Amino acid sequence: MDGFRGFDVAVTDKQVAKMLAATDLVALVGEYTSLRPQGRRWAGRCPFHRAATTCFSVNPDKGVYYCFGCQVSGNAIDFVRGMRQVDGDVAVRILADRAGIVLP
Repeated sequence: MDGFRGFDVAVTDKQVAKMLAATDLVALVGEYTSLRPQGRRWAGRCPFHRAATTCFSVNPDKGVYYCFGCQVSGNAIDFVRGMRQVDGDVAVRILADRAGIVLP
């Protein structure tokens, strides 16, 4: 079965992959916390637990983030879900709108 499982929207795996590929994770996370380049990754303070130190890492090549303090991790969908406190289907729609992708 082709589809993004676990969400209420009728979105195919290909649409989700296209949306994630079109999402600049560094820019998205940068709306919530300051990031600076650190090799191939970007680092900053964790926006989830208001860290006092640089413990948050964004890997744009893999499209994932990780906090060494609170161990929160995921992709752009997970980030929007956590920061905006929304369900997955809402997060998918937010990111699709940002990427200019029309969903059914």
